[in-house]
Amino acid sequence: MGSFFGYVSEGVNPETGDLMYKDLNNNNIFDPGDRTIIGNAQPDFVFGLTNNFSWKGFDLDIFIQGSYGNDIFNATRIDLEGMFDSKNQSVSVLNRWTPDNRITDMPRAIGNGNVKNVLNSTRFIEDGSYIRIKSLTLAYNFSGTWLTKAGLSALRLYATGQNLFTITGYSGYDPEVNAFGRSATELGIDYGTYPHSMVVTMGVKADF
Repeated sequence: MGSFFGYVSEGVNPETGDLMYKDLNNNNIFDPGDRTIIGNAQPDFVFGLTNNFSWKGFDLDIFIQGSYGNDIFNATRIDLEGMFDSKNQSVSVLNRWTPDNRITDMPRAIGNGNVKNVLNSTRFIEDGSYIRIKSLTLAYNFSGTWLTKAGLSALRLYATGQNLFTITGYSGYDPEVNAFGRSATELGIDYGTYPHSMVVTMGVKADF
């Protein structure tokens, strides 16, 4: 469950500019029999760490989460690097194969009708491991006799941030996304998926 099935990419043929795929069934031709398991979206483990720090009137609450060992099928790159129709492409295709640029990992522009360069393959499988500051709250709790004089029993000023910082080797916008939501069978697929937003909230809590 959660496995990716496709071809094993062996890079760009410097003579033709097309992607080469491993001949897994050893019949000396490229056919569907060369497909195999090429990745798995299930992580080896997921983790989280939460902690609270206090110093004088300050409070700092932090929640860090992450996963390790999961793969992501970056299907967005099929459209952004495929060069098979009139869509806008990413800047990476500027390094595509041409007769004057034969040593590259970006295949040639193929035009309509040729889909060999955009087949499901290890070319689009990426490591989805990440560490993220999921939530962080910094607060200051005011104290002093002036609170009572002001008719307050407590006053707290705080700022909370969500999805503030992520460490990952994934080239897409967000390693924590799935185009098919919470599906148990279609995991780890990024296809134009909207990333988690960074949210910063500030507020004041007053008890009278």
